[in-house]
Parts: sequence; structure tokens; C-alpha cells
Amino acid sequence: MQYEIIRDEDDLLMVFLPYKQLFNETYNPEGYTEFPDVNFVFNNTDEKEEPSVEQIRTLEFIINNSIVLSDLISSFIQKEREQLLALNIIPEEAINNPKEHYRFSTIYIDDEYKDDFAYYGLTGSCSWDEEHGFGVAFYKKVMIDFGDWDTGYTMYTSNRDKPFSLTDEYSGRLDDIQKTEMVNTSKNIDASQEYSKNEPLNKEPIEPIQTKTKRKNNFRLIGIIAFLVVSLLLLKYYRSSQKDASTGEGFFNDTVELTYYNEYKGVATKKYEKDNRTYVDVRFKSGTMRVSFPYEKQDILSFIKVGDSVIKENKTLVLEVKRKELDTLFYFKFDKLPNYKDHSKSNKYILEQQSRNSKTQ
Repeated sequence: MQYEIIRDEDDLLMVFLPYKQLFNETYNPEGYTEFPDVNFVFNNTDEKEEPSVEQIRTLEFIINNSIVLSDLISSFIQKEREQLLALNIIPEEAINNPKEHYRFSTIYIDDEYKDDFAYYGLTGSCSWDEEHGFGVAFYKKVMIDFGDWDTGYTMYTSNRDKPFSLTDEYSGRLDDIQKTEMVNTSKNIDASQEYSKNEPLNKEPIEPIQTKTKRKNNFRLIGIIAFLVVSLLLLKYYRSSQKDASTGEGFFNDTVELTYYNEYKGVATKKYEKDNRTYVDVRFKSGTMRVSFPYEKQDILSFIKVGDSVIKENKTLVLEVKRKELDTLFYFKFDKLPNYKDHSKSNKYILEQQSRNSKTQ
């Protein structure tokens, strides 16, 4: 397969290759008629004229084994079904048909290598974690780490020479889950034994059958009423908790904090409508991702045009949109969230941004 090595916006050497010539996944929530190209990024080449021999050799290896690598990921997900479900990492429907629930966007080829081949990480989007995506680190055909997008980007693992194991990685959590299940089982057995001890030895009816029937009916009526009362209380509590979760100060602060620490820089490549909401695809260093601002009344997405640079710096609540003759700043207000004015008065990130704004004016 022919390719051209170019430099990206961060001065790293990279290659674009057509998706359909490499992989066969079908996960497509954006409704693409054709998937964007896969980006191959050569790490730590910003001051180099060309990638290392090991990086080029690894690129060729990935190209020649792309379907095999994707199959290895799918097989791993299905093989680790029980652990993934127990850890609540991937839902069952995605485990049953993995390739319908993930897709690659950027592959990072590291400058560290062993025996003439570099380590590399595959990153992309997935249905089970749309915010953080997914990532897998490999050495040749050996999976050495599995997790979110950052896993494939950093390829940081203390066991680069050892195949990845969910049991080893999450042994503590799996032990806790197993202990909890054993405790619950033990409690059920103890309760059953206690009930057997307290049962009266004489099970013959003392009262006339007619009286017993009436008492049974009364108990049934009382039981039905009690069940309805408890159900109504639980329903009320559930609705209240759901409302608090999506409208309370805690949810507001979590949303602001996530936005504050979020960081990206890229170019808008596509705008479209989906489920009565506008989205923009922005090609970042990490690949192409869908961007939306559901908590903002200001119509940021209508302003952004294809070709604009979209920049969100870490530890800010500001979005910068750059055009040839225009540089526009949008300050996040979160004004679609309930009680945002009251919550904003005590939110440390908003107060910090406001202080910063006043100093620059």
C-alpha cells in the first residue's frame, strides 16, 4: 500500500490511509457514508526528518496485519466476557458483537522498540464510553494494555513484555466483587437457616378452616397495600434522585470540572444534524471526534464553519474559534443547566475564569 509521510499541526510525522483498506468495523453513530482516514502518527518525530527504521517497519506490519489485529481485539473482548461484565466496563450487547461497537481513528507508533519493532497503540471511539473512547497497546501481535483512548495514546504500562490480563490489572476489584457475592450468598443461607429454626413444630391448624381462610385473605390484602405503599415511596425516591442527579449543584459542578480540564485542538471537517441536535466533526491530534455543546444557550455550533480551527486549552472555560480573518472566543456559561446562576456563584472553576477575564480586560 502506497503512502505519503507528512507533518501534522504539532509537527509530528504522520500518514493518512483509507479506513476500508485496513479495517472492517461497522460502528458508525455519526452516520458517515465513508469513514474518515486512519491517522498513523510517529511519536517524538517533531525534530526529526523522518521516522526511525523501527517505526516504518511497524507501520508496514500494522498495514499487513490490520484485520488480524482487529480480530484479536474482538476475540479478547469476547474471551473476557465475565470479567468485563463484572467490572461493568463493556455491556453485553457490545461483547456479543464487538466490531459493531468500536472503530479506530488514530494509531500511534512509538519511538521505543524491541527486536526491530516499535510499540504502538490503536485509539478510537466506542459505544461503551463515548466520552473517553477506547485504546489498545500492542507489541507486534501481543496486546499489552486495554482501556480508554489514553491507553492507546500513551502506551504506558509496566508490563510491556507481558500479554495484558484483566485479572491481573483489576485483581483488587475482582476480589472485592467476589467477596461481596460470597457475603450476600452467606447472608441468604443464614437467613434461610434461621427461618427454619423459628418455624413452629406443630403445623396443624388450631382454628377452623373458615377462620384461617379469612385470615389468609386479610394478610393478602394487607400485603398488597403494603407493597403498593412501598412501591410508591420507591418511585417517588427514584424520581427525586434522578432529578437531583441531573439538576442539582453536584451535577453542575461535575459538568464544569470536566469542561475545565478538557483539552483539544483541531479543524472542523463536517457539520450535520442528528436526533434534532447539531454536531461538528473536528479532526484532533487524536483523530476525528464529534463535538457538541448541549449545556450552552449560545449557538456555538452555528458559528463554527468547516475549516475553522477549534481550540480548547486545559484549565480554561473558553473555546477559541479561529478563521483566516477572525478569532472568536466563547466563554462557557452552562446556562442551559437549572439554577446555573446560583451554582455559578460558588463554583471555583467559574470564579477562577472570571478572575482571569477581569485581569485581561
